[in-house]
Amino acid sequence: MERLEFGIPEWAFEFHGHKCPYMPMGYRAGAYALKLAKLDKEKDHRTFLLSEMSEEDMNGCFNDGVQASTGCTYGKGLFSLLGYGKLAIIIYRPGGKAIRVHVRNSFMDELNVRASEFFKYRKQGMEPSEIPSEAIDPVLEWIAGLPDEDIFEYAEIQDFKFKPVKKDGSKVKCEICGEYTYESDIKVLNGKFVCKPDYYGRK
Repeated sequence: MERLEFGIPEWAFEFHGHKCPYMPMGYRAGAYALKLAKLDKEKDHRTFLLSEMSEEDMNGCFNDGVQASTGCTYGKGLFSLLGYGKLAIIIYRPGGKAIRVHVRNSFMDELNVRASEFFKYRKQGMEPSEIPSEAIDPVLEWIAGLPDEDIFEYAEIQDFKFKPVKKDGSKVKCEICGEYTYESDIKVLNGKFVCKPDYYGRK
């Protein structure tokens, strides 16, 4: 039986590395999306998760939580960033329906108040793992006690269009450095098949 911490598996915090509000929010968003879509956690490569966040956005911890609960991970090619700058996800399995789950504005307004001490430490440059537990544990207990409907709103997206990137496992040896390189990333330089670092110049 999994050990729970603040309502989610303890291993999710260990994987993420620290306690903060956003990883548990992401974990619950992903679990809620699976429930709404009537899907189980993805073991293989059938379900896709699109986060509306960007690489530049703070609080990417949300995305760690989403991947942990859904099994739609970056490594399996099932997780993508849409770059909209929003705390929202879309879960989709071809042949099924696409569900969008968004963190409610009312929840975020309350979070900013309840986690103000935690956020103050972060603005001062303190890392999350260094922040006193009394500044974050009550926030996590509050989040754990809320029903999904108080944290999230959702909608079914009609006529959703998504084309996943087709992956290729073929590899060849770079004719300069000799290292195996995925064929889709190979470039041609003076008639030789070379990797990108050797093609563009190693820095």
